[in-house]
Amino acid sequence: MPAPAWAARASDEDDEGFDVRIIAVLALPLFAISWALFNVWRVAFRQVVRQGENAKGNAL
Repeated sequence: MPAPAWAARASDEDDEGFDVRIIAVLALPLFAISWALFNVWRVAFRQVVRQGENAKGNAL
C-alpha cells in the first residue's frame, strides 16, 4: 500500500538538513524588537543626560 503524499513529503524534508524557513520567519520580528529596544534605550539615555544637566543648573 503506497504512503500518503504528505508522509512522503515529510520524509523528504527530513533528509534536507536544517530548515532555513525558521530563520526567515523569525528574522523580521527579531529585527523589529531589537530596533524598538534600541530606540527606547536611546531616548531613555538622552533623558537621563538632560536631567543631569538640569540638576547642575544648565537650562535647555
